[in-house]
Amino acid sequence: MSKLKKHRKSLAIVAASVLAIGALSTGGAVAADKIGPKDIRSKAVRSGHIKDGEVKKRDLSPAVKRQLEKSGKQGATGKTGPAGPKGEKGEKGDPASDVKGGLAGQVLDEVEIAKIGGSFAERATEVGAMTLKPGTYLVNGHAKFDRINDRKPSSPVLQLAIRGVDGSTWGEDYGTAFTGEFPAEGNLEQTASSTRVVVVPEETEVRVLVFGYNKDTSEKGSGNYTADVSVSAVRVG
Repeated sequence: MSKLKKHRKSLAIVAASVLAIGALSTGGAVAADKIGPKDIRSKAVRSGHIKDGEVKKRDLSPAVKRQLEKSGKQGATGKTGPAGPKGEKGEKGDPASDVKGGLAGQVLDEVEIAKIGGSFAERATEVGAMTLKPGTYLVNGHAKFDRINDRKPSSPVLQLAIRGVDGSTWGEDYGTAFTGEFPAEGNLEQTASSTRVVVVPEETEVRVLVFGYNKDTSEKGSGNYTADVSVSAVRVG
């Protein structure tokens, strides 16, 4: 064979090869553009084919989303851990008291007011007494006064007095209350009340007394009035 023929044959082979490669390349590109879900074999795409972090919540089905949003069941209680180190000892607190806030003393009675007019220190009628230990107290006093015989008219002002005995003539005032003047006629009652916070520095006897005064300083009405008295002391400090 001549050299010219051999050269032409080589060019033809090269040209055919180029056309074949071009055809294969073009055919592959067209096929890639037309690949769909039906062209992927079942279970062909696996975890290794998916880039980490590429699957988002929006890519999940509603059923999977609901499963993720459910709260899991509470697990079993774990074993108790070892005890921690002992803490430091705190400061000493105030001494306990079963008296504070409780009823520390009380006087309940109904008496006849024997004397009206004159000196309170000498003529007041004692209802009762109680003893209070050192501390702070809320002292409440109440008295209801009534006339025994309404046919014996008189118009005294009646008094409830709560006194801490301190050696003086009057004593320490732990509460005082007065009525208005009693009307001369009629079946009437009057009340008087006192509330005070008092400090008792040392153990003290507290007396509860009732008395009465007339404008003309007379003794009119003596023995004709009663006092229904309630006095209590509650420890508050």
